[in-house]
Amino acid sequence: MSKTEMTRRNFVAAGSAMALALAASTALAEEAPAPAEGEGAPEGGEGGGEGGPGAGGPGPMGAPKDVPAAREAAAAEGRTFGYAGAGDWLGVPDDVEVAEEINDFDAVVIGGGHAGTQATLALAEAGAKVAMCEKSTYLMYIGEDAAAWNADFVKNAGFAEYNLGEVINEFTTRSGGRVSQEIVASYVNNSGECLDNMLACMKEAVEDSERHDLYNQLVSDLALTNNEYSSEGGAYAQDIDESFYTYDVTRNGKIIVQAMFDADKVKELTADIDWASLAVDPNCETTEEGYQAGYQALYDACASFYDNNNQCLDHTGYPKAPGTKTWATTIQMMGHFHGREGHGGVAASSILGNVQMACLAKAYTLGAQVFLGYKGYKVVQAEDGTVTGVIVYDADADRYVKFNCKAVISCAGGYIQNADMCWALLNELQEKYERTGGLKEDFNGGGMACAGDGSGVKMLCWAGGFVDPSPRGHMSLGGGPSGTWGANCHLWLDENMQRFCNEGNITAAGDACSRKTGACYGIIGGDYLKHIASCGLEHTGPNFGRPEYIMDMMYDIETGEVNSQIKITGMTTAERMGGGIYKADSLENLAAGLGIEDVEGFVAAVNHYNDLCYACQDGTYTCDPEFGKNAEAMIPIEGPLYYGFSGSCGRTGSSPSMVTMSGVMADKNLNVEDLDGNPIPGLYCAGADLGGRYGTGYSTPAAGNSIGMALTNGRVAGKSAAAYLGL
Repeated sequence: MSKTEMTRRNFVAAGSAMALALAASTALAEEAPAPAEGEGAPEGGEGGGEGGPGAGGPGPMGAPKDVPAAREAAAAEGRTFGYAGAGDWLGVPDDVEVAEEINDFDAVVIGGGHAGTQATLALAEAGAKVAMCEKSTYLMYIGEDAAAWNADFVKNAGFAEYNLGEVINEFTTRSGGRVSQEIVASYVNNSGECLDNMLACMKEAVEDSERHDLYNQLVSDLALTNNEYSSEGGAYAQDIDESFYTYDVTRNGKIIVQAMFDADKVKELTADIDWASLAVDPNCETTEEGYQAGYQALYDACASFYDNNNQCLDHTGYPKAPGTKTWATTIQMMGHFHGREGHGGVAASSILGNVQMACLAKAYTLGAQVFLGYKGYKVVQAEDGTVTGVIVYDADADRYVKFNCKAVISCAGGYIQNADMCWALLNELQEKYERTGGLKEDFNGGGMACAGDGSGVKMLCWAGGFVDPSPRGHMSLGGGPSGTWGANCHLWLDENMQRFCNEGNITAAGDACSRKTGACYGIIGGDYLKHIASCGLEHTGPNFGRPEYIMDMMYDIETGEVNSQIKITGMTTAERMGGGIYKADSLENLAAGLGIEDVEGFVAAVNHYNDLCYACQDGTYTCDPEFGKNAEAMIPIEGPLYYGFSGSCGRTGSSPSMVTMSGVMADKNLNVEDLDGNPIPGLYCAGADLGGRYGTGYSTPAAGNSIGMALTNGRVAGKSAAAYLGL
């Protein structure tokens, strides 16, 4: 029987039953003995001396704990112990009959997504016998971009090597200090090696004929085959070649790096172009072939963009720091260029799934196996908490199977699909949602079958782990005016023609918008390249990593009719976006075009902002004196042309989207910790099951961090588990 067939096998029921190794989580922690006088106080005093938080008496660090009483109190209030949210979202595991025991593996990975695949690969590379269990009947890899710090791939593309301590500090600052700095540091320091290894696996799958055949077999047997990946032109429908691991910003390239353009260089390269005279057909067919024919004259006019290692791109001007810091470090496996209208929706052309399947092919050659339709249920532990196995549910056979193993890594995707858990744990978002009439049953991310249903988090908590304390992050940063280049640091005005935040601090600016109501507006001047180039490379921020995106945007702006709304083909992160801005020859006409009634107030607000910009330029101020925006991003809004776009603010609530940002607490090795912060032997987590990654929201120094962290943390967890196994 082949290894691929093994992934589909149904095990014969053995008819044996076993009791669960541990009872409900309410029995996991026993009462801690009260410390002797002074015992447990910080060094420097005996509970009453100087030198620690406990000074002056039995303070927070030295206070005795009565855990059983606290558990009883939480139960009486209808809460899960250790959490403020209402309702017992955790419950206790049922006693289940185990139909079969499997003794073939050293470690089991729960979840076959980004983190699970990389954990499986790392274990297999270390020599472990590893099984990967995925609850779905197929493998599906969502997304296309992953932030990888100081990856050789990025440096070889011409980008600088970065100070990783500065990056780690920026993560921590954006989170309000509410991250595990050790976990963030582990991700930042290991992400480059992880992504380089992934692309090396793809190269091996391309160049080695046997690996190539195995890759094709795995795609056929394991991957989701009814989505855009496998449709005509989709990534799975294409035979892999060197373009699947090579940096190439041309139309045929499939992998680029999110980057900003060099505004001065682009001006120099386009100074002699008469945009209006280019033989471009804007009404061409919206297909790849139609675009190539209709816009070839534009491509030819801007051919010099690609000279001297893509000289139009900014390779060295990082971090971009209009308010928060961002770096060009996100590897985008978006597939080849599909023209101005994009292709099939978000990540439809992504080759990240192909790269992951190549990684899995390598793991298979090292003995790893995949079990589809197997959902993690309960970690089995010895009396001292040491992992001895894991029980999974085999949906196809409607039975439970026990894997006897020494290490378990949970990468089950968090709890975005579990409304009870979201309602109880995402307290800030829950409050906002309820205030607008939202109901609990609608409070979940829904949609993607591969998203987490909370089973992995529950499994870890039943084993003794705890979710990050509140407030817990979610993937939402508020509203604001967004141009076709996405999140930006331009002048923002509210409906009363008042500036209200540091527009360059995207984390805080989004929250500022949520505290406003009505419309808001973004304004830039005639030197639009300089304005755009000052923006950070945020999540949902601008991306001009393909020179053709710069050409398209410039052509649309330069040839758009004055005093009218013009359509712009822009680029936000890794998505081909259409949108529009208003182009005017005066501030008064811009106000009219944006529907602003208080024209006088609008002009006065712009002029006031310009005064601040001039004062920053002449050295009067070292930064924006109103909200602290970096002086380099304080660019005067000057003519002869002006551009504007609108958005909305509001105290509205929304359900959580995509993935949860909080998870189970772990140490720097991603070893799950118990109530007292002690590592649970043999138990690890990664992906959205892991806590300590974000603060109150998804705000990061580069786009692609949720996926980048999942990939890297999966690999780190796999290596940590291998070390625990003595490999």
